[in-house]
Amino acid sequence: MKPYHVVSGGAVVLLSGLAILGIAVFPEAQVLGLSPISLAILGLYVFAVFLLFRVEKRDGVPEESDAETMTMARAILGFSVSAVVIVVAGIFLIHASKNIASGSALSGSFIGAILVAIVTSLPELATSIGALRIGAYDMIMGNLFGSNMFNILTIFFADIAFRRGSIFSGLGAQAPNQLLIAILGILMATMAVMGIAYRSKRKVLGIGIDSLSLLVVYMVSVALIVFRGIDL
Repeated sequence: MKPYHVVSGGAVVLLSGLAILGIAVFPEAQVLGLSPISLAILGLYVFAVFLLFRVEKRDGVPEESDAETMTMARAILGFSVSAVVIVVAGIFLIHASKNIASGSALSGSFIGAILVAIVTSLPELATSIGALRIGAYDMIMGNLFGSNMFNILTIFFADIAFRRGSIFSGLGAQAPNQLLIAILGILMATMAVMGIAYRSKRKVLGIGIDSLSLLVVYMVSVALIVFRGIDL
């Protein structure tokens, strides 16, 4: 297991822990109109990125892959166009999700935790499959942990946009549900790091025992969210 996977996976756990503090302990606290937890999340994210850069510079070795060579200009153009498409699609997705929540018995918490989370993770899934096909195995884990780190960082930007105090105070009655989701996220992130470190070769139905365990925990988590009756 490469050190930067430990750093990025550990950062996901720590960032999630900070989010839990914001939800459960300091929902009303503010510094310059922002939650101190949001500021701590920003600081930890920057520090984690710095550590990742240092570890990569110290230990990183260019990963061999089976990808066809591409000019830098073409690669940058393709990356930029793909990023714009994802951002635009994300804006439409949120509006559509809000309408689904308004016109159904499903709550915003459920829509966000399950449906929106799945749809917004599809680009990561596609990226991981593409990386697997070209043999860029480290890119897969970097993508998964890195995207989780940035997802939690968006709490900071949401706090800036939220003008009625701390973003955590705006959760209101939904705070316990979001707390459950954050705790389950920490559990799965920890399991993922342990699975990468242990590298079990045992498989069930062709699936690694660690991956299968994550799938089981995810399904149980979804069941918990549903059966808790998050505004259903």
